[in-house]
Amino acid sequence: MGDLTRRDVFKGTGALGAAAIVDGALVTPARARARGDETDVVDVAVIGAGVSGAYAAWRLLGPEAEHGGALKKLRRRGRGPLKVHLFEGSERLGGRLFSVTPPGMPHLHAELGGMRYLDNQPVVADLVEHLGLPTDPFPVDEPQNLVYLRRHRFTQAQWNDPAVVPYDLPAAIRGKSPDDALVSVIERFVPGAAGTRWR
Repeated sequence: MGDLTRRDVFKGTGALGAAAIVDGALVTPARARARGDETDVVDVAVIGAGVSGAYAAWRLLGPEAEHGGALKKLRRRGRGPLKVHLFEGSERLGGRLFSVTPPGMPHLHAELGGMRYLDNQPVVADLVEHLGLPTDPFPVDEPQNLVYLRRHRFTQAQWNDPAVVPYDLPAAIRGKSPDDALVSVIERFVPGAAGTRWR
């Protein structure tokens, strides 16, 4: 794939309506080429340049694709690297990943799509490390974190306060966890259900 990285794919391509990645480089949008042109013949067409599509095209252009038996069958005329095109119908690449810099605030970057990944997602973590992308801790469920629900703003620590959380619940289950509230309702109609073993 040469020097092309996923980061290269996602930057500087907002003006392309239909971007194509061929032999490791961004080329002329497919719609601008004449029909019947030999360059329109590809081994693999990846439709949709969101995260999954861009990642699939990037992997198909990587060195490991050169040694895959199944991938060799996809090549036209059976020689040379796979010819892969990545097509996107919208104005930008990246799908849900949409980082923006608000007007007048060049120091601030906001993510309007995906914003975090978890420790139990090793494929994502390995890709981030492989591409050398910068990361920052993203703590969640901290007591001071703000929650906005049904036009009410409160802190994460106040979730168990029935006077704060804007749900109109019967007094019998107000302030209970969802599991405890469900058991309470079931017990009302099936007394002793909580202690029964179901098969």
